[in-house]
Amino acid sequence: MPASATPRVLMYHKMAGEIVSRDDPEGRPSVFARLPRVSGARWVAVGRLDFNTEGLLLFTTSGALANRLMHPRYEIDREYAVRVIGELEAEQMLQLQQGIELEDGIAKFDKLEDQGGTGMNHWYLVQIREVP
Repeated sequence: MPASATPRVLMYHKMAGEIVSRDDPEGRPSVFARLPRVSGARWVAVGRLDFNTEGLLLFTTSGALANRLMHPRYEIDREYAVRVIGELEAEQMLQLQQGIELEDGIAKFDKLEDQGGTGMNHWYLVQIREVP
């Protein structure tokens, strides 16, 4: 995409059972196959969701915009509604708020609010940030 071109941005609701990848050796359905074609550009996913997770994803034709939205140094907060089986214990919540190590660095829950529910439908509102 030429630097002077206006980037396109698309919101997409990813269903469970779709992968956020262009190539999958297992041949699972890809979100990229469902996006509209763009002439002279390609869609870049802003973040990702696991195969069994559903939710809103952003796509853009601008690698620079995607980087700005994803890279930890820009400290963009991400907020999610999370469903868990049962309730989190106090020590689990504290550990999430202090930070947990992921494959690509440390992530902290800046917000962790119990939204109620029972059994397999206990919900939390979380805001997560990667620590640069």
